[in-house]
Amino acid sequence: MFKLGENLKKFRTQNQLTQEQLAEVLRVSPQAVSRWELGSTYPDISLLPIIADYFDVTMDELFGMNSEKIQKEIDQIIEHKNKLFSQGKVAESIYYLREKQTLFPNSASIAYELGSALYFELCRKKSKSADVLKEIVSITERAIKLDNGKSYVTFSGKNLLCFVYCMMGETDKAYKIAAEEMPSLWVSREVLLPHVLNGDMETNQRQFNLLTFMDLSIQNLHHLSRKMDTPEKSIELLKKAISLAELLTGDDHKFYNERVFKCYLWIARSYCALNKTEEAMDSLELALKYAAMYEERPEKSEYNAFWLKGYIDDKSKASRNSEETLYQYLLVSIEEEPFTVLHNTDRYAAFTEKVRNKQYNRKKAV
Repeated sequence: MFKLGENLKKFRTQNQLTQEQLAEVLRVSPQAVSRWELGSTYPDISLLPIIADYFDVTMDELFGMNSEKIQKEIDQIIEHKNKLFSQGKVAESIYYLREKQTLFPNSASIAYELGSALYFELCRKKSKSADVLKEIVSITERAIKLDNGKSYVTFSGKNLLCFVYCMMGETDKAYKIAAEEMPSLWVSREVLLPHVLNGDMETNQRQFNLLTFMDLSIQNLHHLSRKMDTPEKSIELLKKAISLAELLTGDDHKFYNERVFKCYLWIARSYCALNKTEEAMDSLELALKYAAMYEERPEKSEYNAFWLKGYIDDKSKASRNSEETLYQYLLVSIEEEPFTVLHNTDRYAAFTEKVRNKQYNRKKAV
């Protein structure tokens, strides 16, 4: 197991500890510590993060591995996983991460990314498989323990656990994490970084914040719209969400065209519920317009608004939880209630044909 025994002895002596003293700290026998240092046996895997934390070293340092080289390999693994996600290849990323986890079993980031990918795949399938949910919890809890507060994994892992516990119906656990263990928005890196950065880096961070907080607001308006007691109120809220996107991104919302697309799709749903078929079709036409702007945008492009000058929309950095396009999503959505009130109209037939043509051309282009 690499140079674990040799390094254990080195860190113990550097800290001027006897085997008996270390054994007392770890609640094991002095003989166990002696055997570890001789390499005849090894500590239980659950003890490794505790030992590393006690000596204030990384797991790689404890094992005597080349930390920089290992971290570079792990970074490349995460980068490749992100590329797969940007293409909607979630299932492929799960297979890839499982394979890499066998090579780096003590990598907190690989463990977290695997748990996250499994969660996204469940969402894509609209599944609540108890076995998969339990696996995600197990993997993510281990990732948090391995990370021990040293990187993004700890809070991202807790964030993931909140969503997973909600899917499992264990809302008390989710609430405890969200309310007691997660930081306030006002002490987040998004709020703090502009105060410690300067020049272009500060500008870029403030632009990022503007778009991030806009996105959060749009999503909150969208969720609130579903809780309204009348379709008219839902429509009003969704239109406010669209206005917010127009206010803060200008005439082309780039990545956020997907958010506007979904707003118009839900506006169309509300009009169908009111039996206002022409208004519903008008909204579907607008949904298609923004779906096309999202799907057909360049790989990289700068936002048009002068306050976002220099800020780049990069498709390769945008995660998708499915290879399904917005055209396919649209076609599936309008097959269901309440869109059936449109199904026997000429305008609906022409519209679906237009969407299918868009999907065909998109597939050909790829």
